[in-house]
Amino acid sequence: MSRNGTKYNPVPGGTATGISQISPIPRKTVGSGALPNEKNGTNYHTVPLETERNPSYVSLISREIAGSGPAQNEPALITSSWGIGWKIPALMTATYFLALGIAVTHYLLFHYIDRKPADGAHPVVRQSYVATASNILSNAFGFAIRASMAVAFTQYLWHLLRAHSMKVSTIELLFCLRTNPVHLFNYTAYAATPSLCALAIFIWGTQVVTGFPPGAISVITSQAIHYKVMPAPSFNASFMGNGSGVDAQKFALMPIALVDTNSFRRAIADAAYDNLLLRMSYQVMVSGETLPMPSICGVNCSYIMEFEGPYLGCEHSTSADWYNTTSYQIDVGNLSVYIYQGSVYDPGQVAGPGPPLPNKGTYSANYYNGTTLYPLVANKAALTNSANTSVLARSDNVKCSFQRAKYTINHQYINSVHSRSIIAEPIDKLVNLIPPTHDNAISVPEIGVPKGFDFGTTPANWSDSAKAVYRDLQHCQIIDSMLYYIDGNFTARQRQDSWKELGGAIPSLAQHLYQASTPYSKHAIKDFSDFSLARADGIQGVIIERTRFNTAFDNLQPIADSGKPQFIVNQTTLNDQLINITMSVMMAYNQWSTQVNATVVDSVNVYSFSQPLVLILPYFISLAVALPFMILGFAALVRNGVSATDGGFMQIIATSTGSAVLDRAAAGGCLGGDENAPRELQELKIRFGEFVGRGDAGVKRAGFGVDGEVKPLRKGAQYGIARWI
Repeated sequence: MSRNGTKYNPVPGGTATGISQISPIPRKTVGSGALPNEKNGTNYHTVPLETERNPSYVSLISREIAGSGPAQNEPALITSSWGIGWKIPALMTATYFLALGIAVTHYLLFHYIDRKPADGAHPVVRQSYVATASNILSNAFGFAIRASMAVAFTQYLWHLLRAHSMKVSTIELLFCLRTNPVHLFNYTAYAATPSLCALAIFIWGTQVVTGFPPGAISVITSQAIHYKVMPAPSFNASFMGNGSGVDAQKFALMPIALVDTNSFRRAIADAAYDNLLLRMSYQVMVSGETLPMPSICGVNCSYIMEFEGPYLGCEHSTSADWYNTTSYQIDVGNLSVYIYQGSVYDPGQVAGPGPPLPNKGTYSANYYNGTTLYPLVANKAALTNSANTSVLARSDNVKCSFQRAKYTINHQYINSVHSRSIIAEPIDKLVNLIPPTHDNAISVPEIGVPKGFDFGTTPANWSDSAKAVYRDLQHCQIIDSMLYYIDGNFTARQRQDSWKELGGAIPSLAQHLYQASTPYSKHAIKDFSDFSLARADGIQGVIIERTRFNTAFDNLQPIADSGKPQFIVNQTTLNDQLINITMSVMMAYNQWSTQVNATVVDSVNVYSFSQPLVLILPYFISLAVALPFMILGFAALVRNGVSATDGGFMQIIATSTGSAVLDRAAAGGCLGGDENAPRELQELKIRFGEFVGRGDAGVKRAGFGVDGEVKPLRKGAQYGIARWI
C-alpha cells in the first residue's frame, strides 16, 4: 500500500531481490494531514520482508537508493504494546507488604525492649538509638504505604481519564492532589471523582498518622530486684575471738576477772559497768530510737537477720488500793505520791566490795520489779490532817526475770529511710552467772598464762557450760545498762488548785475503801485523774519520765496534758527499749557481723511499652484502609490494560501530541506556569482515547482529544504510528 492509499502489487515471486519501482511522491505524515517537502529525484522501492506472522502483517523498511530519506533498517511501524507488565503490580504490592513488615518490626522492637534497662551500666539499647530507630521505622512505613498508594492513585487516575471527559483544569487539579494539599479543599475535585479524592486524603493523612507510633514507648523508673549475700552488723554474745583469755576479755561487754590460770569469774560490782555502754543506753532511752543504722545494701533494699539477744520475761498483776501520801505540806496544800517504783536485784552488785553473792540455782537470780501508780481519787476531808491523807490509785506491778530470746528482724530501707519489724521468741532464762564454787570461779583451762596473772593469748579449752556463762554475762550486761536508769522512784505532786468537787455517790471501786477511812460527805472526794498541773521529779537519777515509758513522751504541745506523767511499764515496753539498746550495741561496738540475704531494689529507667495501641492502631488501620485502595488500583490497572507511570514526562508528551485542537488551545501557554494557562485550555474538555479516522496500515493513534475527536480505546488494538509506507 502506498502512502496515499493506492494499492501496489508486491514484488513478483515474493523474493528479496524483486523490486518494483514507483514514482516519487511526497510522503504523508501519518495523522497530520500535512504534506512535507520532499527532495526531487529520489526513488524509493518497497521490499517485502520475511516474517513469521500472518502474511498480511508486513513490516516495511526503507532502503535509500540515493539522496535523503529514512535511514536503512529504520522500522516503518512504531506501536505501543498492551500488557500491565510486572513492575507496576510488583511495586504496588511490594511497598504495601514492606509497610506491613515495618509495622510488625516496629512492634517487635518495642515488645523486645519493654521492661528492659534504658540506661545505666547495661542498657539493652540506648535511648538515643531507640528514638532514632523508631522515627526511621515510622517514616519508612509512611514512605512505603504512600508509595503503594501513589501507584494505585496513578492507575485509577488514568482509568478516569479514559472513562470520562473532563476539563483540562479539572485534570490539572487531579494531577496535583498529591503534591498540593490545598487542592483537597476544592469542591471540583470531589465532584469529579470522590474516590480519588479519598485516596489523596488518605495519602496526606498517613504523614500525620505515622507520627504517633514512636510515642508508644516511654521511659519510666522501675524497680529491679536482685539478691546479694553480704555482711550485716549483728550481735553475738558468744563471740570471743580466737577463744583465748585476751580475746574473751576484749569482746566482753561485762568485764570478767581472772581467778587463776584455769578459771575466771564475773568482775566485782565496782567494775560491772562499761562507761560507753551506759552512755549509749542513756542516749537511746532518751531519744526513744536506736542509733542510726545506715543501709548496707543501697537506697531501697531489705534483709532479714537472726540473732540471740537479751530479753525480759515478765509477770503482771493489777490492783486498786488506798495509799498514804508520802508528804503533805500545809502551807502549799500538796499531795505527793510515788507513781513509779523500780528496783533491780543483781547478786553481782549487792555484795559490795568483794566477790559477788553466790547462787545455788540453775538459772540467774537477777530480776527487775516495777510498780506504776495511776491516782484516781483522794480523801479530801482528811486533807486538814496530814496524818490521815490517802489516795486511791490503780497499781500495775511487773516482775521480770533476765532471759535470752531469738530475734528475727526484718530491716527495710525505702529511699534510705529505715524501718523494721521484730519477732522475739523467748529461749530460756539466763544461766547462773555466780556459781557456788570457790571464788565463784568458772573453769576454763588455759584461760590464763602458765606463769603470771594475765589472760592468755592462745585458745583456751571452753566447755559448753563455760561458754553459756560467758554468753549470758553479755546479755545480763545489756539488761543492766537499761535498768540502771529506771532503778528508783518517781514522785508526783498534785496542786490544791486542781481539785475537782464531786457530788453524788462515791465511785464503786473506791467506796468500801473510802468508807473505811472516813464518813462520806458530798465533797469528800478529790479527783486525782488530772495530773496536768503536777510537778514531777525523778529521784535517784531515774529518767523514766524522759523515755517512751511515759505516755506523754511525744506530746510537746503547751497544753494541759503535755506535762501529765503516766507510765506504762510492762513486758512489751521494757523489751522495746531493750532491743533498741541491743541494736545500738551492734552499731556502736561494731564487733560482730553475720551474712544476710539482701533483697536489693534498684530504681532503674526502663522502657515501657505501656500503650501498644498507640502503635498498633495507626499502623494497622492505615494498612486496613490502604488495602481497598490498592485493590482499586489493581482493578484500574487491569481495565486500562497498560500500566501508567507516576509523574513521568515521557508519558505526558506521548499522550498529548495527537490533537490539533488541544495543540492550538495549549499554544498560548507554551512557556508553562499556571499564570500562562489560557482560559480556552482550562475550559477545554478532553479525554484519553483513540483518535477517530486516524491510522495507517492498521495502526491507530491514541492520545488526549476533545469529544468527537476520540473514542474509547479498544483493548488489543494496535496503537502507534506508521513512520512511512
